[in-house]
Amino acid sequence: MRRLVALAGAAISLLLAASSASAEVVDCTPIETVPIVITVQGIYCLKHDLVTSITNGTAILVNTNNVTIEMNGFKLGGLGGGTGTTAYGIASYSRQNVTVRNGTVRGFYINVYLLGGLGHIVEDLRLDGARGHGLFLGGSNLVARNNFITNTGDGAGSSAAGIYLDSGYHISITGNIIDSVSETSSSNGIRAEYAEQSVIERNEIHGIIGGGTRNGIYVGSGLRNVLRDNIVTTSTGSTGIGAFSSSDACVRNVVTITFATPFTGCETSRENDSF
Repeated sequence: MRRLVALAGAAISLLLAASSASAEVVDCTPIETVPIVITVQGIYCLKHDLVTSITNGTAILVNTNNVTIEMNGFKLGGLGGGTGTTAYGIASYSRQNVTVRNGTVRGFYINVYLLGGLGHIVEDLRLDGARGHGLFLGGSNLVARNNFITNTGDGAGSSAAGIYLDSGYHISITGNIIDSVSETSSSNGIRAEYAEQSVIERNEIHGIIGGGTRNGIYVGSGLRNVLRDNIVTTSTGSTGIGAFSSSDACVRNVVTITFATPFTGCETSRENDSF
């Protein structure tokens, strides 16, 4: 009996912990309509789904430092802008400590765009149907983790990426799942240009399709990046993992041989496999 009581108590504790982890954030400033410009530091949240049909500009623009956008499991939708939209879902420029988490952003040209600044965190998002890039990052000391990015591309531009990193320092891109990226000229699961001393780890990338160049993970100019424990699969493609910056290390990655070149670059290459 004591064992049953102990087990029941443990189960209840686990349920309470899970409930607490996903509990709605209520001590926050609600975002009731979009477009909106945030100019005061603090925690902002969604209390219901929000939609917009804007074709340019930004639905939620963060124009100050130290802002958290807690989506509470709700959706910010931009499909009404159509396939030719150039609008962004959530964006900031040269700010510090912007966090976006726990919800869905759908149908913008770039769903989440944090360019410049430092200390940003993007986590636990579903980034669906971006017409250009699911997540676009640039700056230093940034984290993108545990996001599901799907159905990216086929918009007004000629290139698309699940995650695009532009000029980043000390970036952690970990635990993301990227599925179905398609564009006419260039399709990338994760693309990094001018990244330095950053880590791309434990990501899954599937279905890099469309025309032109198709890459699972591509790292261009930069310095001393680590690509570790990533899985890249697709039916056909150009490069599974290509790391061309100075002194990049590729360790324990797995890529399908359906890519014309499963691995290339990678100044240090160890325990990688293709199948």
